[in-house]
Amino acid sequence: MLASIAAVALILTSCGSNSSQAKKNSSSASSSAKVFKPKASATNKTAVKATASATPSVATTALSPIAGKYIEDKSTQQASGVTYSNFYWKNGAWHWVQSISRGLLQDAKVKSASTSSEGITTLKMDDVGDSNTFDLTLTPLQDNLGYNVKSSKAEVNNSYMVGDTDG
Repeated sequence: MLASIAAVALILTSCGSNSSQAKKNSSSASSSAKVFKPKASATNKTAVKATASATPSVATTALSPIAGKYIEDKSTQQASGVTYSNFYWKNGAWHWVQSISRGLLQDAKVKSASTSSEGITTLKMDDVGDSNTFDLTLTPLQDNLGYNVKSSKAEVNNSYMVGDTDG
């Protein structure tokens, strides 16, 4: 009988230690779960706020609606032939190419842009071929259906209708 009482006492003692061990495992599991919970920090909030309030650059605002290759309007075509204008985004910058059917006339990268209250955009351009800087002025045509391009570098004064690719 004494052996039975000792065995029961031993069983009760070991159950108590198992339950305290289970409590330790449970609390360490819940504390490790707390470690993996994402916390909102001031820097995270700032990053989200800055991203939400980001605005496009003047160049992007002006050039996105007219991006693409368009043929020169008949009203400004010279005897030398029809030209094409192409604004495009590449390698983190805006570019402009003016070409004719036989080749390239202008190839430049936009350095900076400003827009007047009348909607006229002046682009500071870097010529890809000779690294000279020149101004390119974009004037919207009636009802913003196209734009006129004037350049301080060459005798460029051409109009292009957005969406017109065949004249």
